[in-house]
Amino acid sequence: MLDHIQEAQECLKRNDEGYEKATQEMEAAEALLLNRQKMIKLADRSELGWSVVEEYKADELADNSEDEKKIVRAEKEAERKALKRKKRRMDEQSTEE
Repeated sequence: MLDHIQEAQECLKRNDEGYEKATQEMEAAEALLLNRQKMIKLADRSELGWSVVEEYKADELADNSEDEKKIVRAEKEAERKALKRKKRRMDEQSTEE
């Protein structure tokens, strides 16, 4: 993201032709910031935190119109994996005793 901002600054320093490129770089930086903000909000909202974000990001094929479904699927998958890890730990503890 910093690269986009620095490139935009350089374009603006050059001349009027750099204005369009600078605008593109700033739009790219804005998109990255908005996406990061969304991931932080998703992690904060869920009890499973960043594991939900990882599941969400793992399925890049979903369309924006299906974003809500994608978030729900990510939460369910993260929960399933968390339960599986918990069960595995419990099984390991019971075999140690």
